[in-house]
Amino acid sequence: MTFLWGCSNSDDKKAVVQNFATAAATADIAPGAVCANGGIWVYTGIDTNGNGILDDAEINNTKAVCNGTDGTNGTDGTNGTNGTNGTNGTDGTNGTDGLTSLIVLNDASVSDCANGGVKIDVGMDDNGNLELDAAEIDQTRFVCNGSGAANPLTAESCALCHKSGGVIDVQDVHIGNVAIEQVTATVDSFAVNGGFATIGFTVRDANGNPLPGLAVAGSNPTRLQYFRLAYAQLHPGATADDAPTWVGLTSGDRNPANLTDNGDGSYTYVSTTDISATYDPALVTRVVNMVSAGALVPVPYNAFTDFPGTGALLARDVVTNAACNGCHGRLGGPGSVINFPMHGGGSRYAVEACTVCHVTTLGAGEAYFPTMIHKIHSAQNFDLGDYSHLTYPQDLRNCATCHKGSTPLWDTVQNVETCFNNCHTTSVTEPAFTHLNTLTSCDGCHALKDVTAIHATENATANNPQVHSGLVNFEYFVDSVTVDDATGDATITFHIQQDGVDLDLSTNPPAGFTGGPSLLFAYALPQDGVNAPADYNNLGRTAGQPATQAISGLTLSGTPAAYVATVPAAFPVGATLRNVGLQGYWTQAAGTNGIAANTARHTRSVVTAVVGEERRAVVSSAACAACHEMFEGHGGNRNLTADGGVEICVTCHNPNLTSSGRAADPAGLPQATIDALGTDPLSFPEATNNFKDMIHGIHSANSPVRNLVYEFVRNRSGGIYYDWSEVTFPGILSNCQTCHIAGTYDAELPAGALATTNVTTDGTFPMTRTSVNASRASVPNAADEMISPTAASCYSCHADNGIQKAHMQQNGGAFDLREKLPALQ
Repeated sequence: MTFLWGCSNSDDKKAVVQNFATAAATADIAPGAVCANGGIWVYTGIDTNGNGILDDAEINNTKAVCNGTDGTNGTDGTNGTNGTNGTNGTDGTNGTDGLTSLIVLNDASVSDCANGGVKIDVGMDDNGNLELDAAEIDQTRFVCNGSGAANPLTAESCALCHKSGGVIDVQDVHIGNVAIEQVTATVDSFAVNGGFATIGFTVRDANGNPLPGLAVAGSNPTRLQYFRLAYAQLHPGATADDAPTWVGLTSGDRNPANLTDNGDGSYTYVSTTDISATYDPALVTRVVNMVSAGALVPVPYNAFTDFPGTGALLARDVVTNAACNGCHGRLGGPGSVINFPMHGGGSRYAVEACTVCHVTTLGAGEAYFPTMIHKIHSAQNFDLGDYSHLTYPQDLRNCATCHKGSTPLWDTVQNVETCFNNCHTTSVTEPAFTHLNTLTSCDGCHALKDVTAIHATENATANNPQVHSGLVNFEYFVDSVTVDDATGDATITFHIQQDGVDLDLSTNPPAGFTGGPSLLFAYALPQDGVNAPADYNNLGRTAGQPATQAISGLTLSGTPAAYVATVPAAFPVGATLRNVGLQGYWTQAAGTNGIAANTARHTRSVVTAVVGEERRAVVSSAACAACHEMFEGHGGNRNLTADGGVEICVTCHNPNLTSSGRAADPAGLPQATIDALGTDPLSFPEATNNFKDMIHGIHSANSPVRNLVYEFVRNRSGGIYYDWSEVTFPGILSNCQTCHIAGTYDAELPAGALATTNVTTDGTFPMTRTSVNASRASVPNAADEMISPTAASCYSCHADNGIQKAHMQQNGGAFDLREKLPALQ
């Protein structure tokens, strides 16, 4: 692959070639689905640590370079007389080489750019002369200069390479998006003879073909390179009320001398350890084969089978892999490919593998799987480490978020294991409670509790639908929105349900409640030379924030099933992208339905557009809810669940919004903010609060390609400081579809995408609190510091102020952009 880059004002118009500190590595590809005739993987990236080696964490791009097809065989020679051999045929011709992709930059003509600029041609080198001939040009773009040039918002050339199917497709660069060739394995048989177990298993490649040749030792000659076998048996609980528990037989059987390769993808292993003293033929035996990655296995694979015994068929199926992967994407595997490489190489990642090793006796009980997992996720400091810095991203009482197996146990078994060894380690109040080291059921001394009710929360969600006794649930619906284009008056049809019944709003707030929801009006007006923005900007309003109207102030007609209200001048005349949200909440007063204290009834927000003016959908609410269950933003006024709600976020968090902390009153600053930043709000960090930039900035704090802290101060509660550097994204950061809807994260942004504002300012220097407030009231300002749309999308994660930023600028990305925008000249 050849890249010819550069810009020049010289007459000869030669391209300037610029080299960065890059590194590369290769690995063989066996003949198969990727390359029919074999080939090599080519890994490239920036050598960020300068060690001259492309480390796993530095890999930015992976490409397959395949061998050409074999040439045809030559003709056989003629038979020799009297039995002599004929001459050998000539060798066949070599297969054709693959094509080279070329990118060439030249000066643009006056007819294309009135004030000059760059012409970018892209194509494949069909004739192999390493020059991009006119007939080979597949696409041409122009980046024009200076006054009268094309709008910089549309001048970014990122999509030339990074579009879907492009030379460096975003899908390929973000390796978490790429489907990984993965072997599969099955555990086929298990038998114990003379105290030793014989296990049969099969391994197949990504195409389902048998995969022999794996019965080899690793760097340690006493250990198999690819296989580690473990087995445990499911023992009944101490009482009839207790859950059965896995007891290990062995957790690391991997002796090369004991493995037979049958040559057809099947293998036979005989255990190293005599298990006759602990093996009970009456019990269920779980056998796990943990297949490790290596030259013949791209990524690890965990296979298991539960073999029934001669006795009663017990079951313990508490947590599922799908539940874990809801947040983690996939546990295990090499760190350069997928997240959280468990146990070094990542060969142990499935729940079934965890259960056979992390049994009750491991780590004096602290490493027992339920104990360990509960203590890690509830941020405890215990024998295996200090996890007090972790923040679980949803309510810990949502037990069913993880407990999705056929025997979830959390709501049916009450004993030391399920309660006091895990989450409730500091809540034991019984003075005679001295049996913390047992698994005995609590009902021997105590009446069993309604655990579901005890773990109920204030908000009904998919994994925890029960709320505290007496609380009511609301659901909002905006059924339709129409607007009088001549006046901007909006007519909204909506209804609200209370516990599934349409709510009568003739009395609002309803008896026993205070507060209440409100309507929100978001829109777009022409800005920065873009006549039809693809983003809300709420132009003409302070900080680009939408107008709101409490429903208690509306004049309603219709019925509880379909109320109709008209809001005068809800939208500016000429606005597009007109949407109405329903947000906020009622508070249920103490005594209403017997509740003891005033309780906010946070409700999922909804947004409905004028027909034909829907904003594009980029992020899935269900994806957010996979980790957050119910995200309650801004004091519970704007909320999302798996059913929706993320649409409300972008109405406020639009390209014109930055953090407000520089407007804070110095006299009212919280001590925590003073300790972190000092006493002068005008020196506080300011950053964009545009939704795409903010979400990327928060979630990418632990990105290996980001070395700038995303931080800001918000002028709420005196001035709250947010430093997001402590966030660790629990999933696969390079898998864009963890959050994004498929097809919404390449470099081809929609026409009309707006630039991101990073600093809001009217140009006053030094700034004052008065000038800060004035500039926020008049966004966008001529002096605002901005980033062009595509660069903003990438820079949130790839923020280094170095090579990555230079690459964006070289390809049309603009930083501190405002002075270049035609609408504000």
